[in-house]
Amino acid sequence: MTYKINNGYKVTMTDSTELPMLEYTGNVIVAIDPSKTNMGIIVGTDNGTILKCIEISGTGTDTTQYCQDFRHFFKYFFQKCKIVLVGVEQAVQYKGYDYYKSQMVLTEIRANILAFFLDTYKIKAHEINNYAWKGAILPDGYRGHKEKGSKRWLEEQGVKGLSDDVTDAICIFLYLKRFITEPEALECTQAEQAITHYELAIVPIDFEVSDVKKVFEANPSI
Repeated sequence: MTYKINNGYKVTMTDSTELPMLEYTGNVIVAIDPSKTNMGIIVGTDNGTILKCIEISGTGTDTTQYCQDFRHFFKYFFQKCKIVLVGVEQAVQYKGYDYYKSQMVLTEIRANILAFFLDTYKIKAHEINNYAWKGAILPDGYRGHKEKGSKRWLEEQGVKGLSDDVTDAICIFLYLKRFITEPEALECTQAEQAITHYELAIVPIDFEVSDVKKVFEANPSI
């Protein structure tokens, strides 16, 4: 299995690979566009902020081994955060031998994803219909099945360089966000003691400090 995060470099996962971990302890939503060739995964806060874009591929790998690999990856990656909502796109209904052959592979992959979140987090993932998220998120003219309208729509908004699997997952994430009625709110209630000593600090001009402070004007171009 290979993976890459935030459109970075591709990593081949082995037994000795040091896996990445999401350094976030708050509530997260996970949106998945399942596939063996390139699975798009979006992880974001329940407030709607995207934290990570992940692409996972099992091309050339046995499907069962691929499922074991991404389950192991998920278990390590999500160990600090609190998953509150998961969405997985349903299979699109096409016809033909190649469709049914690929459906056998996709069925195993989807079953492992659904089972992982149910077994590990006791969360039943929402199975999102392709027409449902496209109808809710994409404007008219971007919903056809013969093109990846999500990629074109996001590129026109300045989000470029992502694969169509990731852009689909972004739209699924935006669709899932609508299920959150009371998003988590973070609030500072007390000051924390600094764990590192600093020789320099930038403070507002009316901030009371014991030492002499140098006043400067901020450069808006920085």
